[in-house]
Amino acid sequence: MVALPARGQRTTPSAANEMFRISGTVVSDLTGQPLAHAEVEIGLALKGETLVSQLTGEDGRFEFDHVPPAKYWLRAERNGFKRQGYEEHEGYFTGIVVGAGLQSENLIFKLRPDCAISGVVTDEQNEPIRDASVLLFGNRIENGRRAIVLVGQTNTNDRGGYRFSHQGSGTYFVAVSARPWYALNTRPRSLRRFRQRRGIEGPEAETASPNPALDVAYPLTYYSGATDDASATPIILKAGERASADVVLTAVHALTLRVHTPALAQERSFSAFLAQHVFEGRTVPVPQEETQTRKGEIDIGGLPPGEFSLEVQSYGGRDDGGKNSRLWAQSITLGSDMDITVPPVAASGSITGMLTLGGAPLGRRAYLQLRNASGNTVGAEVSPRGQFEISSADIIPGTYRVSVTNLPGAIVAGITATGAKVVGQSVTIAGNNPVRLTVTMSENLGSASGVALKDGKPWSGAMIVLVPQDPENTTLFRRDQSDSDGSFSLREVLPGKYTALAIENGWDLEWANASVLQAYLKGGEAVEIFPGRERAVKLKVQ
Repeated sequence: MVALPARGQRTTPSAANEMFRISGTVVSDLTGQPLAHAEVEIGLALKGETLVSQLTGEDGRFEFDHVPPAKYWLRAERNGFKRQGYEEHEGYFTGIVVGAGLQSENLIFKLRPDCAISGVVTDEQNEPIRDASVLLFGNRIENGRRAIVLVGQTNTNDRGGYRFSHQGSGTYFVAVSARPWYALNTRPRSLRRFRQRRGIEGPEAETASPNPALDVAYPLTYYSGATDDASATPIILKAGERASADVVLTAVHALTLRVHTPALAQERSFSAFLAQHVFEGRTVPVPQEETQTRKGEIDIGGLPPGEFSLEVQSYGGRDDGGKNSRLWAQSITLGSDMDITVPPVAASGSITGMLTLGGAPLGRRAYLQLRNASGNTVGAEVSPRGQFEISSADIIPGTYRVSVTNLPGAIVAGITATGAKVVGQSVTIAGNNPVRLTVTMSENLGSASGVALKDGKPWSGAMIVLVPQDPENTTLFRRDQSDSDGSFSLREVLPGKYTALAIENGWDLEWANASVLQAYLKGGEAVEIFPGRERAVKLKVQ
């Protein structure tokens, strides 16, 4: 570890040719005012450990003296300002390059103040609801496209309160899921199970039934009162702002979904699960009560109206030792009590395939994973021979992104399939037909490095984007942020033809959207990446 002197010491003349200084002022990005007592730390680029840290003075100043030539990261934090890198955007930040003729002093480090959203969840009687699940969704750039994604989750306290701290500026939505504490959602058609659980015996057992007034549920409720995502009220926060978002839950008559599985009559057992649709096809769990009324039937009670995904999984037949598990899924709209029958599920439908590295078997183990838009993942271990199989029990029809882990330094170069459709690095599986995938990995990669220039001078903080010829294959994109000397580096690039872009204010752009990129591609630089070679390129900042 490099030992850097404390603030206030000066570089000696004998070291002047090789030792330098990183200095500057930490200010609020909102007000521009210097921030005293902010903790500032530095470390070598590509290494995580902190070399030295210090607190800013009353004037917000920091100085790190006797700094050897190198590239450093610079981070700071303070009460009310979460830890941030210098000029940080989406996890990228500007490195400070130290050396002769380079600017590393009198930096202005702008810290973005935290935002927060808090509120109280109550029922229609203004009573607080404890242990409600509060979901925070944010409008974000995800995989190069703008989307509304889950960014936080918490539970209310015993006073119904919740809080999301350390959030950035942006647009948010709050949703609350809870179950009335007094709810009794067992229906008369599940009466036998109800009597057993209540220990009711004798003649009164034949007439005992739950009080209909207690057969209620809370709909998934968004701020401020909507029960569907299209009508949810956005919460727009600027840097440093705090928002209050109280949510009132109103109980409605609970619904029951009865699931019939005559096609699974020979199965040992099965289960059913409902998840509610939220923004852009994603799903979240909802409180529910499951009761098996008789063999081959399940009642799912305590449900609010809404759009749901239903999953039913069986657990093996009588003669296969429980190995032949199968999964069935369907989207449903629940507006009243509903009966649904699970159709016959083909025993086939597994995904098999071969994974190669440079056209040859792996020679080691890896793991192949498929992930859909709702965040559900399935996968399987890949043998040293490159073979894998994902059981039909785990597969729900839909579109999945393919990734491979435990192969450092290698990336997916291509995918082909029979029984499924491939677009870029995504596979769409329909029905229960067997699917065979061939996944080709490559570790003979290239790289690109260079400098971003504006008006002929190095420019820091620009978003660097390496765009593949097929922008649908977002896994081939590479990004970086130009450092204090304008330099950037793009590593582990699959050989091929690309267009390199440097965009001054590009961090809010859908960088994988072909229509958005069109305005910048003409000003980019055509780049061809070769295996095992680094391509040097100069980019004009747009």
